[in-house]
Amino acid sequence: MNQTPIPAPPFYGSKVVTDISLEQVYNYINPVVLFRVQWKYRRQPGMSQHEYDRFIEREIVPIYQHYRMLCADNAWLRPLVVYGYFHAQSDGDDLIIYHDDAQTEWVRFTFPRQTHTEERRCITDYFVGLDSGRTDVVAFQLVTVGDTITEVAQASLEAGNEGRYLHLRGLGVETTEALAEYAHRQIRLELDIAEADSPYVLDLFHGSYQGARFSFGDAAGPNSADLTKLWQLLEPERIGVELSEGFQLAPEESTAAIIVHHPEARLFNVK
Repeated sequence: MNQTPIPAPPFYGSKVVTDISLEQVYNYINPVVLFRVQWKYRRQPGMSQHEYDRFIEREIVPIYQHYRMLCADNAWLRPLVVYGYFHAQSDGDDLIIYHDDAQTEWVRFTFPRQTHTEERRCITDYFVGLDSGRTDVVAFQLVTVGDTITEVAQASLEAGNEGRYLHLRGLGVETTEALAEYAHRQIRLELDIAEADSPYVLDLFHGSYQGARFSFGDAAGPNSADLTKLWQLLEPERIGVELSEGFQLAPEESTAAIIVHHPEARLFNVK
């Protein structure tokens, strides 16, 4: 792995992005997850796939369009991103992040290693080591759509409108995930590794691109407590995101991740 080319980022450090079109973000929403998981519109017993597809197209897509426009027109979703590129090297199961001089250690993340598989993978496997003679690059991102959508959804629930609550809540969750997908796509473009991207957005939800995005607290085990280290790197308060004593992000509709550029990197589970 140590001979893999290391992409050159356009800058080192972090950057805030506020001028993001909500329509661009909507393009990265996974409709299957939104309709079936968040909104609970699942195929009923005895319904054929064709009948279900017609039901989605005729009944659910118009609902989707309605809530998309409602959120856009009322500014209930405000996409904000802070992300950055940093010098890095692996040291066993540790990932060392360096200051701009690429020599002075800034923070160190320790990631878990698989014990139940032959590969025994760890996120650090995808970065060059201390003895490689090279310095790698790692990206981090934190995205949010703000707290207004949560407040409006909660108000709907308190008013007894559970259907409106379910639709707003689900759209907020999936727009946040879409924003994370959008931000990751921009990082791949800046690192000049996006040529591996599938031309079909639906394929991107299954990792059809170079590298991987590991969310904090996700399957590969990035510890939520490590968000305190991420705070040093990205300063997310600049986009209005705070971290609680229990390592929860606020607004609720926010998510953070480490971006790995290595072509062999894939999401995996450590449990």
